[in-house]
Amino acid sequence: MYLESMVDGAMKGMGEQKAVFRYSLWDAVLRIAGVLLLLPRWGMKGFLWVILLSSAYTCQMNTARLLHVSGLQPRLWRWLGAPALAALVSAGAGEGLRTLLAGWLGSGSTPTRLAALCAGGFGMAAVCLAVQWPLGLGEEVRAILRTEKSRRERQKSPENRNCSGHRGEN
Repeated sequence: MYLESMVDGAMKGMGEQKAVFRYSLWDAVLRIAGVLLLLPRWGMKGFLWVILLSSAYTCQMNTARLLHVSGLQPRLWRWLGAPALAALVSAGAGEGLRTLLAGWLGSGSTPTRLAALCAGGFGMAAVCLAVQWPLGLGEEVRAILRTEKSRRERQKSPENRNCSGHRGEN
């Protein structure tokens, strides 16, 4: 639902209000038909399936239209596969850390529990950074460092100083 609302807003920003309306209208028709068909037989579970499937339909249609209008080529591995893999690795690491530190967390000593809690937190932070690095975090960090380095070099350059040797206003 969150992705659906984000894509909906992006499409409206690109002047695709008619397409958004068309997909929303079809979504409403599908929801009404789904509720009429599934609610009597499956109750609340049927209703939840209707909401889930209609939201997935609208999101898929809006996303396909947005990609078409913007000219972007879908990069499924980069957008879905790699983050899903990172989530699985993080979940596995979290479960492993929990199992590894379970003995310390179960002991009666408060300092030992705090140490285990800190070790688990630092361990998960390291895992999250490690799995996010190839997903683009590394590129962002390098870009920030390059920008900061060039900003410092501009401040140190002689043309930024006036006759008395003080830095001038830019």
